[in-house]
Amino acid sequence: MGYKMSIFSRNFTGVIDDNMLIYHQKGIETEQAPHYTIKNFDFNPETRISHIEFLETKKYRRIERYVTRYGVRHPIYSNWISKTKSIKKTIKLTNEKLENLKSEPYPICDFCYEIVSRLDSDEFYPSWYIYERIKDEEKAEIDKAHKKFEGKVYEENEILKKYITEINDFNARSALDLLEKDELGNELEGINQSLQKAENKRHIVLFSFLTIGIYLLFHSNLYISKLNEKKLAILGSLNEVEALLEKNKMRIVALSEKVNQSKETIKRIELEKETCIDEIKKRYEAKIQAIEGLPITFEEKHVFIPLKTLVGLKYEKIKGCYVIRNTENGKCYAGQSKDVINRICRQHFNGTKVKNIIFAEDYYNSTLENKDDLFEVRIIPLSTKDELDRVEMELIEEYDSFQNGYNQTKGNS
Repeated sequence: MGYKMSIFSRNFTGVIDDNMLIYHQKGIETEQAPHYTIKNFDFNPETRISHIEFLETKKYRRIERYVTRYGVRHPIYSNWISKTKSIKKTIKLTNEKLENLKSEPYPICDFCYEIVSRLDSDEFYPSWYIYERIKDEEKAEIDKAHKKFEGKVYEENEILKKYITEINDFNARSALDLLEKDELGNELEGINQSLQKAENKRHIVLFSFLTIGIYLLFHSNLYISKLNEKKLAILGSLNEVEALLEKNKMRIVALSEKVNQSKETIKRIELEKETCIDEIKKRYEAKIQAIEGLPITFEEKHVFIPLKTLVGLKYEKIKGCYVIRNTENGKCYAGQSKDVINRICRQHFNGTKVKNIIFAEDYYNSTLENKDDLFEVRIIPLSTKDELDRVEMELIEEYDSFQNGYNQTKGNS
């Protein structure tokens, strides 16, 4: 019998445990959204190619077993299990791509700020990134101003509290002194009444029998004398109390003036804070208004632009002439092409790295710390073959690129 009860007890306990498990796992979350971090980042400024390796971490629960109750199978889940995998992305960070990085597919769009911050050069910073950095700087400066002025207000408020506490103390003392004054006044009034009665009795004593009258008169004068002594003492105490009340009053007036001065100081500090913050906002608004986006396409300006800038532009087919100039020694190369950007960025150079042998010696012997800054280019869009030939010859002559440059001919004649 005892054995059967023991089995029943264990089974009953197991049923309760399973029921509690089913209850607590009802509606339990079984999967979390993936979490991403950048594991590796590599950027080649010469080609603008970036390789990004993301680490994706997912958390999920696995079904460990099922519990059947009333014909229904209930899954019992494990604790959280983490699973990670690597996601590799390759992206060419042209100026256009950088300006629109927030619109890239997930997860790149979520890491756009971190990606740009890893480029380590402001020449690659798109307008939205500059804007966010300016706003961060503005917030930091405003927070610093708030802290500075709030510190001053706090110090002045502490002084103000001290003055108010002192006023309250003097008011409390004055209240006690007034009570003492009232008590002394009441006592004085009682003595005056006693003196009046004593004086009245003296007149009666004078008409009394001689012997008894002299005795009574003596004692009456002694009593009046004591009353007068007591009166003088009370008057002295009253004078002291009134002097204290007047002194406290003067102190309260002086402290009240200091309270008003402190309140005015706090108002002035608050006004200075508002003015300071307004000036900060105006200054940063001017910076924001001055933001220019990265150039997306080539704009003819009849000036040289860095080769690294050209590499970052959106590709477009331009027919015309061009000049490549070495910024270190001034040597030039003038040429023509039906596709100028392709000719410069893919035939003469691979990004900003030399591909054409005519530039190789100067490139590898350059003393510039950053060789991406070694060459700059000028592009002149043209239409006809005659224009191409004529302008090419003019440029070779203008920049002396045949005698003292990279050109090996004087151009097409």
